[in-house]
Amino acid sequence: MHVRFTGTGRAQLLAALSFVRNENPAAAKVLLRRFTRRLRNLRRFPYSGKRLPNLRRGAYRELVIHPYRVFYRVQRPTIWVVAVWHSAQEPRRQ
Repeated sequence: MHVRFTGTGRAQLLAALSFVRNENPAAAKVLLRRFTRRLRNLRRFPYSGKRLPNLRRGAYRELVIHPYRVFYRVQRPTIWVVAVWHSAQEPRRQ
């Protein structure tokens, strides 16, 4: 399986990393490593994230990479990261 980002998902991830880097460059490197490791694991276990039944009949899943929530959808052979939100944010209803 391949992990790919939608335009929105990529922009949100880059914005989060940029924000953290501006506050603490070392913390941004740690966060990037955590994202990389968890997304690599997701390739092996695409259904490991929590199912979100209230978003499009459960088609989306959530992976927590504290303090961020990564929302994704599995469309074999691709895992699409559609959003990256800080845990204080609420996902929009689709």
